[in-house]
Amino acid sequence: MKRLYWIAGLLLVPILALAIMHRNDPLLFTLGTGILVMIGVVLNLFVGIYLRRNWRETTGGRAIMYSVASLAALTDLSLMTAFLGPDWEWRAAVRLIVFGGILLAHAHLLWVLITAPYRDDIPPEPHEGEER
Repeated sequence: MKRLYWIAGLLLVPILALAIMHRNDPLLFTLGTGILVMIGVVLNLFVGIYLRRNWRETTGGRAIMYSVASLAALTDLSLMTAFLGPDWEWRAAVRLIVFGGILLAHAHLLWVLITAPYRDDIPPEPHEGEER
């Protein structure tokens, strides 16, 4: 997995250099949209796979699902705007719903983070030599 991070980092260096040298180049918009498509694929796949798991059983599992699903919706909204333009019908209503969902999901995630040490639905860490 560390190799994947190194590869991604090495790919970002020339993209950053290109962005600095050619600030208004249409190629940058195309590259950005391509990366956004890849982000959308990863997030939507995560949601699809995670839906088949038992994410509802713990508070943390629900918080992760809400968070990633809201980010997937934001990515999908951004892609719709990139492909349809900034003035598509229902855009304002969809933005309000997506942004509200992101706010609720991440407020819930913050609440879980703050209250996690006091929750009884999170299994304790096993002691050395024990299995889960």
